[in-house]
Amino acid sequence: VRPTTRLLPLEFIDGFKPTDREAVIRARGHAEGILRDLADAFGHNIFVDGLFNADPHPGNILIERDQGAVVLLDFGLAKRLEKRTRIGIARLVLASADGDVSGVLRAMRELGLDEIIQDDPNAAIHVTRFLFRDAAPSTYARSTSSNDNMSTTKTHATEEAVLCTPTHEEITNARIDLDNIDHLETNISHTSIKYRDTTSSDIDQDSETDSTDSNDEHPAYLSRATGKLYPRAATPGTILFVLRVIGCLRGIAVQLGVSQSYLNSLKPYAIAALAREQGTLSERGPPLPIIGNKWTSLRSRIMAKLKSLVQDNMGGIQLAAFVHGELCLNEAFGVHGPSDQRPISPNTLFSIFSCGKAVTASLALTLVQDRILDLDKSISEQPIEAARHFFLKHQALNTRLSPKDFLEHKTGLASAWPPKFAKALSSLDAAYFAPNNKDKSNKDDTKPWRDALRWIRRHADPDPETLGVFQYHAVSFGWLVGGLLELSAGEPFPDLLNTRIGRPLGISDHLYARLYPQHEYDLNSDVNNDSPWQRLADVCLNQDGINFSENNFFAADPRLINEPSLRSIMLPSATMHASAYGLAAMFGALANHGALADGRRFLAAETVDTFVNRYRQALSRLDTRDAAPFGFRPYLFSDNAKGTQRFGFGHAGLGQLHCLCEPDSGIGIAVCINNLASGDSSTSISIAEEALSFAINELTDGTLSIHI
Repeated sequence: VRPTTRLLPLEFIDGFKPTDREAVIRARGHAEGILRDLADAFGHNIFVDGLFNADPHPGNILIERDQGAVVLLDFGLAKRLEKRTRIGIARLVLASADGDVSGVLRAMRELGLDEIIQDDPNAAIHVTRFLFRDAAPSTYARSTSSNDNMSTTKTHATEEAVLCTPTHEEITNARIDLDNIDHLETNISHTSIKYRDTTSSDIDQDSETDSTDSNDEHPAYLSRATGKLYPRAATPGTILFVLRVIGCLRGIAVQLGVSQSYLNSLKPYAIAALAREQGTLSERGPPLPIIGNKWTSLRSRIMAKLKSLVQDNMGGIQLAAFVHGELCLNEAFGVHGPSDQRPISPNTLFSIFSCGKAVTASLALTLVQDRILDLDKSISEQPIEAARHFFLKHQALNTRLSPKDFLEHKTGLASAWPPKFAKALSSLDAAYFAPNNKDKSNKDDTKPWRDALRWIRRHADPDPETLGVFQYHAVSFGWLVGGLLELSAGEPFPDLLNTRIGRPLGISDHLYARLYPQHEYDLNSDVNNDSPWQRLADVCLNQDGINFSENNFFAADPRLINEPSLRSIMLPSATMHASAYGLAAMFGALANHGALADGRRFLAAETVDTFVNRYRQALSRLDTRDAAPFGFRPYLFSDNAKGTQRFGFGHAGLGQLHCLCEPDSGIGIAVCINNLASGDSSTSISIAEEALSFAINELTDGTLSIHI
């Protein structure tokens, strides 16, 4: 019987409220299943159907007395989500579940909540973490007998509820098989859910005008009653209805005395929503060279390996290789990240972190070749006058140090951080890092670079104990070497990179010193583990008195590199962007006397051969575990046929990115990954390292192996 304008048929449901813990256990045997079924139902409604009951409360939910099935009642207030809003909410749920600060901010922007995050992004994170918190019942609530008054249990449980964060294991278990998303369509029918509409349906189309007015400029206010932060800014009405759903699930969990991670329950459906909308999108990018048919079998084996390594990690990987200047591998697999389901392609740009140091060192070789930089002479003896006065405060350093010392991390300035730059980084001052190009009065969008370089030259004080001794310059390498190259060549660093490496090798679209807004589509999206970035912050930033407290979420989360303002910083030691193809092409040329097989060249053969000989001579006199001759880190190879060892050179970046070459075999190779290795790499081989080792073994038919 269907309802009409004059007839409203009803159906009697014999059941009880989901907050009746004794009845729930009697009907289902345990209370956890009720919460799981409810989360599945609302997750499917919100993210798959795009239509959900916007008035959830225990009175609109029943548990059938006989079968224990969950029954959803009263769809008098329903909300239909527009595609953009549904995707934004899906991102917000995923980022909140994973503790992804940058993802939360991105989602809030997509949902029109810029006002909340503009003035104080940290406060916005506090607000989001409170709104999306998980409530675990207290010991009192879990131990309360079923005979106690339920309202008393609710009061105590609510007062004593604690904030919970999903464990890594819980997050991992919540991931789904993206190749089989359709099972979510049918899976909901296997749960004990029934829908009963007891009134005429009044479905609201999503409206972005639903809001709450506020004249207070601060993005949040502190409630004296709860001691928590709440948003003041206008919020799209649909988001509030979604929060009502989450609040309802949390409240039922507390009353039933059940620990339930509702974000983990909703996460698979949020992933499904993103995968449906983004999984078929193709990556833009320039046409790539065609790989010869003779490499087909090798490519199949490499791709199978990449799939086996990445498919369960919700990340993406690229691997490219040249042999004697010929492109033989340019493979990509996976997705941009948990909250961005676009597939990785060979054109995807990755943040290459410290691999940029090898690119900068290669750029220095081009200046040496043109005799505008002399690696061995002191700074004061350089061919170009402007470069002779690099240090303005400690002018004696110009006589003591050489460009080679700059490249080899021997300036004593490993911990040199310009205060203005460090302060802006700690607070994620987007206006400082990425000036508004709409403001015609401010056309210098490289101001952070200029400010930092000026401070290094005029104010930085070297550590006398490490002056002349190798001490890794994690970040200051970029200002020192990049600044010296600019002064020597008289050109901005990005122009130098493009004219001397990008254009000659045809990789201008695959190698960038800094990024601009138009590149955002091509970027990989997510960095998924915090320990490497945290170590960098601890080592470099805290030494200069910048206190990254646990309340400053940006310092604690490596995914802050996904912030557009940070990805646009020009810092050759840490923020370059490239594809594996771009890096492999450069190292493929270095492994083949400066040129690729099709004639593309960026260095003369004599220059490369001289450098390789000098590099290997330097290694014979150094402890290879603690050295970077001419700016390149050594890679040890074993010749399995001859039983000998030899060195290649390149660099690694955070997350186990690698770019390197082995001149004797003519191999130039690079691997980029956006899922940083978790755990102790000494006991667990990272995905990138395993892919690199496998590829080199396959490229040489097992005669060459790499020790990472």
